[in-house]
Amino acid sequence: MAVVLLHLVNEHGQPVPPSVRVAVETAYHWVLREYEHFDQAVLAGMAESVGSAMCRRLVHIEFPRRYAIVALTGKLQEWYLFTVIVGGTFALIVRVLKKVLRSVA
Repeated sequence: MAVVLLHLVNEHGQPVPPSVRVAVETAYHWVLREYEHFDQAVLAGMAESVGSAMCRRLVHIEFPRRYAIVALTGKLQEWYLFTVIVGGTFALIVRVLKKVLRSVA
């Protein structure tokens, strides 16, 4: 497996604090192990957005690793849910259109 380098910066383009970097990298590797077939590039983008979001509310985060794991897992589950809903809706539309086109022909 290739080494993935996360570009962890805050909203101003500055590197995130070490506690956030360690937390996000740990979460990334944990999620990668749990969802081994998930696209690493998409997951890296999610991890980077979690790191940026953590910087905005760092004073309120008591356990950065726990926060990062929960946030990244939540983003992944949201992605799966969106994919299933949109994919299922698209498949339904295609089936309906095929029936309509058959009935017209």
